[in-house]
Amino acid sequence: MSHTIRGESFCRLVLWTVILLVMVCAAFASAASICVDVNGQQTWLETSAVPLSRSAQNTNAVFSVTSERTRFLSESGSPDIPFEVLPLLLPSDANLQTVQTRLEAAYIPVEGHWYVAPKPPIATRDREGNEIIIWPEGRTIIEGHDAAVYNTNAFWPLDEAPIVHRGTLGGWKLVEAAVPLFRYNPVTGELLELSTAYLTLSVEKTLSRASTAAARTIGAHATERVRSLAVNFDQFADTLLSSSQEVSTEFGQMAPASPSLSRAGYAIITTNAIRNESRRLADFVAHKQSTYTVSVITEDQYGSGSGDTAANNIRAWLQNNYTNSAYGNGGILYVLLIGDPRTNSSAVPMKMCLGDHPTDYFYAELTANWDANGNGIYGENGESDKYFEVYTGRIPYYGNINDTDNILQKIITYETSADTAWRRNALLPMVPLDDSTPAYQVGEQIKNNLLEPRAVFSTRIYEKDYGLIPPPEYLLKDRYPAFEWSQTIYGLVVWMTHGWSEGGSGVISTGDVPNLNNTYPSAVYQGSCATGEPETPTNLGYSILKNGGIGTIAASRNSWYWVGQSDFTNTSSIGGLGYQYARRLVERKTLGQAIWDTKETLDYWDKNYYVMNLYGDPSVVVMPPEPELLVTPTQPLYFNVTYGQTNPSALTLTLKSNAAFSMDCTLATEADWLAISPASGRLAAGSTATVTIQLTETATLLGVGTHSATVAIYNTTLDTVEERTVVLKVYPASLRGYWPLDETAGTTAYDATGEGKDGLLKGDFSFETNSIGGPFANALEFDGIDDAIEIPALNLYSNRATLSAWIRRDSSSTDWAGVVFCRAGNTVAGINIRRNGELRYHWNEQSNTYNWASGLMVPVGKKIFVALVIEPNKATLYMYDNGTLYSSSQNIVHDIEEFNGPLWIGRDPTQNRYFKGAIDDVRIYSTALNTQQINAVILGGPSAVPTPSNGRIGTVLVPDLTWVMGASAVFNDVYFGTDYYRVLNADTASGEYQGRQEQTIFRPGTLKRYTEYFWRVDQVTANGTVIAGTTWRFETGNGCGAITRQVWRNITGNYVTNLTGHSNYPDNPNLTDTISSFDCPRDWADNYGTRVHGFLVPPISGHYTFWI
Repeated sequence: MSHTIRGESFCRLVLWTVILLVMVCAAFASAASICVDVNGQQTWLETSAVPLSRSAQNTNAVFSVTSERTRFLSESGSPDIPFEVLPLLLPSDANLQTVQTRLEAAYIPVEGHWYVAPKPPIATRDREGNEIIIWPEGRTIIEGHDAAVYNTNAFWPLDEAPIVHRGTLGGWKLVEAAVPLFRYNPVTGELLELSTAYLTLSVEKTLSRASTAAARTIGAHATERVRSLAVNFDQFADTLLSSSQEVSTEFGQMAPASPSLSRAGYAIITTNAIRNESRRLADFVAHKQSTYTVSVITEDQYGSGSGDTAANNIRAWLQNNYTNSAYGNGGILYVLLIGDPRTNSSAVPMKMCLGDHPTDYFYAELTANWDANGNGIYGENGESDKYFEVYTGRIPYYGNINDTDNILQKIITYETSADTAWRRNALLPMVPLDDSTPAYQVGEQIKNNLLEPRAVFSTRIYEKDYGLIPPPEYLLKDRYPAFEWSQTIYGLVVWMTHGWSEGGSGVISTGDVPNLNNTYPSAVYQGSCATGEPETPTNLGYSILKNGGIGTIAASRNSWYWVGQSDFTNTSSIGGLGYQYARRLVERKTLGQAIWDTKETLDYWDKNYYVMNLYGDPSVVVMPPEPELLVTPTQPLYFNVTYGQTNPSALTLTLKSNAAFSMDCTLATEADWLAISPASGRLAAGSTATVTIQLTETATLLGVGTHSATVAIYNTTLDTVEERTVVLKVYPASLRGYWPLDETAGTTAYDATGEGKDGLLKGDFSFETNSIGGPFANALEFDGIDDAIEIPALNLYSNRATLSAWIRRDSSSTDWAGVVFCRAGNTVAGINIRRNGELRYHWNEQSNTYNWASGLMVPVGKKIFVALVIEPNKATLYMYDNGTLYSSSQNIVHDIEEFNGPLWIGRDPTQNRYFKGAIDDVRIYSTALNTQQINAVILGGPSAVPTPSNGRIGTVLVPDLTWVMGASAVFNDVYFGTDYYRVLNADTASGEYQGRQEQTIFRPGTLKRYTEYFWRVDQVTANGTVIAGTTWRFETGNGCGAITRQVWRNITGNYVTNLTGHSNYPDNPNLTDTISSFDCPRDWADNYGTRVHGFLVPPISGHYTFWI
């Protein structure tokens, strides 16, 4: 389908139009076809696909962004709707301020009732660390929602396509029009998807053709950027520029289509004093001359003065000369400022904008009038432009020429070194910005989207593991990022955290910088506030440039983010800028291209754009070319299994050839629990091969714990070898989650297993208001509307599992109400109840699971025990009612379910399947319980969650044996020994019996090396009933590599005697765990004392020094 405009040539009109035809198919993931028709010149393009899905909150609309042109442009508080942003090229005589749009669009309804969450507010912190949150002025915000929008029965946004930016790039004039891809009615919950649209742009002319042509010549380097930005460049600009001289002059003089970067202009803006004093500037100029035409520009050229006067003079010189071919092929491409960045009295200062935002942006963007209103405040709204003309960087100078010379020499060495492979390694420390912005997603998106596809290695350091597979290499409590940086060579470092002029909180401070490796300097993005504050000579940005960095992006003032932001791939928040900067560096862009092209492409956020400045040479390329053999992924390959089971899924390695010749490759491992296929072959030039890695049956024999192996990839043609790690995590076949729901206050349902899978109450309910009496202590009442408990992913990876709960069903529960259910990640599994009370289940989202009629009818108003037991070829549903256990089973195949997404108590997260009634004592086992074991759970459950876990190999020689008591138990009978059957059959008269106790910890003393031990804990109820426990096993190791750590909390004072003299020392620690290093986790704010004990075995004879 095409849309053609006929009529007079626009060059004779005062008003001309641009017509866009937007066609979108009804499918959520479809792309739109767009026709841009300007005076008969047509441009066809495909928009990005924007898949729509429901979140775990059931009705929440989740939009998946797949293109840089898809943006979320709503104001804070308004529905967060995606727009398609179209950069459009206009004729040179267009008056940008007169551009108007008219949108004629058709939308089709999306089935269902939807909720589109509001755009969150922006936030930062002041110098005292107080959070600053900004909402739009003049709006009434209620619980994050703009009341005027969410209380109005109308679709939002309006049926219009706003102009979101207008600007000039080296003479080219552009606007960005935003077409809403969805519209939403907050009152009715209706959601509309764009089907077709006609977008008309109208604009008035400004100058005559002759005066416009004489006004300027389009810069060659700018032309290439416009070509990549404007969606209508090829058919619009090229055709008009080449069709006739008359039309061509309307757009100005056309520069060469593809100017070579060779001999492009490189201007060094500095002072005579610095040029004369430096002993390395001449060497630096000579070095750069091999690629660029270099000019050293001082006050002799741009004029004398300081502060604002100097800044204005420097920009004026650049405006007058950046397109001048005398300064390089195509004009000036790069500008390096060498001088004091302080804004008040320096000769090469930053420009103070918005009253308190020092910036070098002023020297990159050279066409806008930054003080258009003449009030002396530069860079106010509408005065600056995100389209820039030159790539700018800075080497700050604070009076020490040696520092400057060392930086110049470091750049020369960096660019001439043949040793560059080390740069293909990134450090990604991420510290939460607030309770709802954990920040780790920046690291994950950089790693998964940018680094892994190019086989760039990475080390992540997060506050938590967040259920990630593979988990981060370190947690912040265990590894200080600055220390890690000082110990390992990294080519790229990107972080996000709060900061101040001399530090990034929890990542690094200026005191750590001298420890960094200046021989292998990193390109650094500092996602923090004020770390590049120019008034502080010891600011972190400059400190790292002097030692440890080749270039660094640092904020001159506060930087901003969106509260709760989790997708950083296409935003101009502090994290979004970091993501796109890293992307361009990995794509082998220069430091200047990486930051300035990022700002040009994203939505213009002046405050963030002004403060994020480059300290370093803008022409430096960080990443070396990809190696001839590229092996992905670099991260460990993870298998997760339950003890005694295997995982039939396969993981893959991809081998990609970047060579012009064939290569012979062989893969091998010493692990007999891994199978590699194919293990060898020839990789043709430019081709890709996939290698499959699977577990063998031997994996079922491995004990509980983490096992690792190395896969070696031999390139016999090049005589090289690479290694990848495969990790097998064997989970115990035991109780993996247990929520007694006995709390009396708050909104956290604690996991009694100690695994940290604590649930969060969602909806308007809490333990204070909704706790009632249950079979064991308390139960929790659910309203059937929005009450539910969300639990982090359990990662069961099993097709042997048991889910159980006590419930009291109300008559008005919804159909398919979820009791305990996971519908996320790759999992659809759990217990449902039909509206008529019939017990059902889901597994693998197979219709023969949920369509099977169990015949078990849950009565209304009674305390009923329900359970689902899954086996590879069988499923059994249980119901216990008033002393009778009923069951129903079917024999079908059940594949492994991962449970790698949130688990819910009280709902199946689709179609409002909320449970109405009471729930208590929820358990999930990664094993199939038999009927005897089900009866034990009904009585309150046996002992569970042993530590060491069942099957553990390599246990320390002085272990603390711990467990979780059953819900009805008051005492524990403990049995321990080295003979399985004697422990299994022991009674209180046996030698294996260790006694009856209330505590859930037993210390057997010092054990033998490499010995298998067995233990059992029976539960004793108040009426004397004994619930037999499972007989668990563990095997000790050599006493090395595992260190027992004990923690006593609330220990005041600064001396060891404060710990040893405490009443809880040594027998009652608050925590006992096992660590692998004497480098203990630490949290000074918790007032705790720690004792560690283990064995040291020197690997070789010799002298060793130990210090504490």
